[in-house]
Amino acid sequence: MRSQQQSARAGVTLVEMLVVMTLIGLMVSIAYPTVTGGLSGIRLRGAIGNAQAFFLQAKQYADRQQQVVQLTVDPEANPLRVLSATGDWVETLEFKDGVAVSGLKDSHSVILFPGSPAPAFELLLAVGEDERLGIRVNVLTGLPEDWDGTK
Repeated sequence: MRSQQQSARAGVTLVEMLVVMTLIGLMVSIAYPTVTGGLSGIRLRGAIGNAQAFFLQAKQYADRQQQVVQLTVDPEANPLRVLSATGDWVETLEFKDGVAVSGLKDSHSVILFPGSPAPAFELLLAVGEDERLGIRVNVLTGLPEDWDGTK
């Protein structure tokens, strides 16, 4: 008799289950904007890191192969492209997950000469209308650095 009473009391009532589900739903609805905002920032940071590495790869190719390399930013198609002077090396970096080139209306190209300092270059990326971040090439060091889009 005792085991029957214990098994009857060991379950969860429908009201208790509904209260728990309501609390979980409330916590998810409060946390959702923060989580999605953080994801877009992570996507943007990842795209900036990829753009910096892409620029360095193009500059290193120009120096190692002793060839002029053209780096093109196309805001309509949304990729970065590099092309060597001889045409034997072509690479493309496409931005995904809502990351887009910002602040440019037309295509913009930069020429990387072997053994010379890196030219002034700025690239601004955005996720939606709120978050923007970019890279700016330091002409003294030749390294791309994080840039917030201000002059």
